[in-house]
Amino acid sequence: MEQTKRRTKVQSVALNEYLLERAGVLVDSGKFGSISDVIVTALTEFLVKYDAIKIGKNQNIEASFAEEFLKEIIQTEEGKKLLASICKSKSQ
Repeated sequence: MEQTKRRTKVQSVALNEYLLERAGVLVDSGKFGSISDVIVTALTEFLVKYDAIKIGKNQNIEASFAEEFLKEIIQTEEGKKLLASICKSKSQ
């Protein structure tokens, strides 16, 4: 089932119990707003690293990952909110 919501699409995925529980702990601790936020963040991180390796940027991958991750995450309203909540929690 796919539905359009803002600039995102709803997609059903199957997760094993371990991953679902770990994601739930992150949400319950307030680190993320929802399990969807955890999955989007994890998938974005994976894709940025995958692309960097695929095109041969093995040197300094962590620095380029951080830059690419931030570029990707600020493209969505949810990403902007996530970054704002991280910055807010770090300043408290």
